[in-house]
Amino acid sequence: MTHQHKPALVSVVVPTYNNAAYIQQALQSIFDQNYPHCEIIVVDDGSTDDTQTVLQPYASRLRLIQQPNAGSAAARNTGIQQAHGKYIILLDADDWLLPGKIHKQVALLEANPSLGAVHSGWRLVEEDGTPIKDVEPWRDAPQLDLASWLKWKPVKMGAMIYRRDWLEQVGYLDPTLRQSHDVDLMLRLALAGCQMAWLKEPTLCYRHHLASTMRKGAADQAYYALLALDKFLAQPNLPPAIRRREQNTRYFSTMWVSWHLFRTGFASDAVLYLEKTKKLSPYDVSRTVMDWLRHYARWSVNDGRDPTEIRQMWPYFQQATALADAAWLPIQQQLDWWLDVWWPYLQGDNEQAATQLNRHVRFSAAEYVALVQFYLIVTPTPVSLAAIQQFWQDATQQGLIPHAERHGVATLYLTLFGQALLARRWPMALAALWQAARHGYRPVAWPAWGRFLRAGLTYFSNHPWQTDKVLLDQLPKNHATSS
Repeated sequence: MTHQHKPALVSVVVPTYNNAAYIQQALQSIFDQNYPHCEIIVVDDGSTDDTQTVLQPYASRLRLIQQPNAGSAAARNTGIQQAHGKYIILLDADDWLLPGKIHKQVALLEANPSLGAVHSGWRLVEEDGTPIKDVEPWRDAPQLDLASWLKWKPVKMGAMIYRRDWLEQVGYLDPTLRQSHDVDLMLRLALAGCQMAWLKEPTLCYRHHLASTMRKGAADQAYYALLALDKFLAQPNLPPAIRRREQNTRYFSTMWVSWHLFRTGFASDAVLYLEKTKKLSPYDVSRTVMDWLRHYARWSVNDGRDPTEIRQMWPYFQQATALADAAWLPIQQQLDWWLDVWWPYLQGDNEQAATQLNRHVRFSAAEYVALVQFYLIVTPTPVSLAAIQQFWQDATQQGLIPHAERHGVATLYLTLFGQALLARRWPMALAALWQAARHGYRPVAWPAWGRFLRAGLTYFSNHPWQTDKVLLDQLPKNHATSS
């Protein structure tokens, strides 16, 4: 009697190229899942190290496919095409799975047949496995829709699980993209209507090490990241809303590429991309540079880095703006103020923030309002009410805000109210509105209410790409915030 082979429910595809030092840990993490219906497919993409020797003890527990070096996209495609599983996990050989990943993600897919993929967070670790931090990408991208993939690109392939039929439907990964084919895949899946959801916990350990493709090929990563975006935006069937956001998308993506070069040790190479970003920016020069800083800080923290390292970029920021020293100095003062003062307030380090506030260059009340309001407007998730309250209280107590200008905080509370309202954070919106009313009921504050109402009306009658610019047009204009 012939026993018919039962197809595996989950196929874990592990492409490898010269990862002999790490692949054992990757494989063991799959075994430790204790998932009863799982197959492992290792695709050796032309390794020249002792990968084959390392894999020999596992020969009975996996399928090994060898091919000439063709890149990780081609290796992943080979594995997917040879897989029997209903669900696919694509695990890099230098990463490893956290316990329970397969059980939890499969349970979500089985309970929700409309889902084509489930994503999760990941844990950054040092080369030796020492944890750095857990990354929670759903905070920036709560919805895994096409707009979120375009802007935030929260891709980490090993943190995901896919229905195989969706990968087949979109034609797998594009092997012509030697890097960024993961972003390309997610954009094509989202455009095709693949619904995705978060499992809001880390399921993968992502290893930082100097030999990783991300670090070795930083220049190539920059090139292919924008090539993948060009490829996507060239499609004729894009939704009108996405087409209207093209400039915004290019602005954000090009800025990320510049930061990626900075974090991988190629800061001077970032200048070219910063120059491109400047041309795409909807802001004046000073606000564009402040936006660079804000995003660099966010990405650096998510990457487990100290955001104060960004100060190394000041000369390159200046080079990208082509500003003379005299014109650059007030902008650099704002950058230093944000890193030394506003960033600690955002982190709840009020004592450090207050100390630095007193030591830093002083701005006028209108300039303080303009600086803080800019970051409230362009921050995707509302800043805490406490940060604004503590900053304004300290600035007033230290005499930085004259008593006659104390109503200016109403502008900040109104801005926070608008941001919280759009984010549907109702308790924060009500609290911010109450504070705005408390501090802004005097006639001297009424122009701020008028600007807010006009900006709100414009928001609902203009394209989303124009929103930040419309709101920013309401900011006070002064020598520190104008180009």
